[in-house]
Amino acid sequence: MISNLGSSSPIPIWADVCRKQRIRIAIIDTGIDEGDITIEEAMDERIKECCGFVNGPDAEPDPSDYDDHVGHGTHVARLMLKMAPSAELYIAKISNESSIQTTDLHCVARAIKWAHKEKCVHIISMSFGLKIPSNAETDKVIRSAKSAGITMFAAAANSGGNQPRAYPASRGSPVICVHASDGLGNDGGISPDPLPDECNFSTLGISIASKWKGDDVLKSGTSFATPIAAALAADVLEFARHRCDLDESELKSLREHDGIYKILKLMARKRQNHDYLTPLHLWNGENDDEAIVKKLYKIVDR
Repeated sequence: MISNLGSSSPIPIWADVCRKQRIRIAIIDTGIDEGDITIEEAMDERIKECCGFVNGPDAEPDPSDYDDHVGHGTHVARLMLKMAPSAELYIAKISNESSIQTTDLHCVARAIKWAHKEKCVHIISMSFGLKIPSNAETDKVIRSAKSAGITMFAAAANSGGNQPRAYPASRGSPVICVHASDGLGNDGGISPDPLPDECNFSTLGISIASKWKGDDVLKSGTSFATPIAAALAADVLEFARHRCDLDESELKSLREHDGIYKILKLMARKRQNHDYLTPLHLWNGENDDEAIVKKLYKIVDR
């Protein structure tokens, strides 16, 4: 996507500095399995830091406790490594189980704060959801992260028409909600009903090939659509980092929630009342790199 991106003009010094700063993504999930070959190959170079938050609300985060016992976080991390090949990842483990409970939300809040305050990430991916309207502690750190320019993605839910969007991706949240489609953009049958007054982003989340403990598996769920949507946004930011002549404030504007929201809209097309995301909608053969650059300039009011 970003090969052969030559520039006809000299590169400003500030642009060279910005180009060295890769997109940083935090994955808040069940940790990772270092025995997985994809994960093992990415340690240190791509996966920059891991930390566990399952040791109680008053205990210090544990940088040695990130082993994934159930596979969920490993599948998410594998997807992110594949779909956002230039991004740096920060792994926050919040559970030893495949689903989280309301009592685990203190772990979520601490993990978001770590990703925001200590790791200064640009994007946070959260492949989980709870059947609650809100949570004061978590809402506070989410608002703080958004105010700092961090964009957050979370899974919609997997109960189809039986349940609304889950928290923290619920209605009115500053978190971008992600629904699941098949590879052709068709509704995967597990997402909640689309909301008429909001964007209902969807992307591939059905029958995704992965591995667990050496075995081939197929994974489905809005949990797996979430890192793909986050990765698509990161890829466009990576394109902009190399191809666009943006100053620091413009790059920051593009990375923030409203900027990424507009980037996703560029890749979205209405399908079955969802806003189906695929890079083919942006890199569609009609838009050359220069046309895409102009679209990104428009987002930052250039």
